[in-house]
Amino acid sequence: CSAFYASAQYFLESKFKIKPNYFKFTYYPIEYILGDLINSNISNNNILLGNSSSLSNNHIEIIEQLSKMRIDDKCNIICPLNYGDPLYRKKLIKYSTQYLGDKFLPLLNFMPLNKYNEILKTCSIAIMNHLRPQAFGNIVTMLWLGAKVYLNEENYLYSGLKENGIILFSITKDLMSEDFLNTEPLDQQAINNNRLILLKLFGKTSTLQYVNNIISNIYSI
Repeated sequence: CSAFYASAQYFLESKFKIKPNYFKFTYYPIEYILGDLINSNISNNNILLGNSSSLSNNHIEIIEQLSKMRIDDKCNIICPLNYGDPLYRKKLIKYSTQYLGDKFLPLLNFMPLNKYNEILKTCSIAIMNHLRPQAFGNIVTMLWLGAKVYLNEENYLYSGLKENGIILFSITKDLMSEDFLNTEPLDQQAINNNRLILLKLFGKTSTLQYVNNIISNIYSI
């Protein structure tokens, strides 16, 4: 994030002689994302893979890895594919079914947020193999519910969340090196740790404060 900001700042200053101000950006407050699930925990041991039918999810290497691992027979791989590239979706479903059989469950239809969150609640593992920040709402939701979240270390969300004390896992170090996937969710102490930090970063109170600061800075320019 800091590298991106530095390059953007250099571009604006060198090309347009503009010195930009930095404003911290935040997403929709976590209380609104979770809704009725704000006091809920993970209820099953499925795996959430990616967030769309887009190449940027890098599904293939994860699917190949999962096919080599010993996973609980009752565990399904839930893959949201209800938006994105239709051709990629078709090819991915065919490929994934060959590797994972009927354990691969694609989500093909749009649904209300509360219904989608109920599906997320059944996943004790979330794997997001994006190289850039994507699926942040999914990631925050899964962390809050107590899932083990695996991110690609090249994605600066990984380092950003880690630096703030969030407990999460590396795809390269923690997933690709294993032959058995433990689908137990995080313990309650880890869940409580993540929730306190998520509220501090993305809760309603902190989000309103960020917005107020932005407005104040704009009017002071």
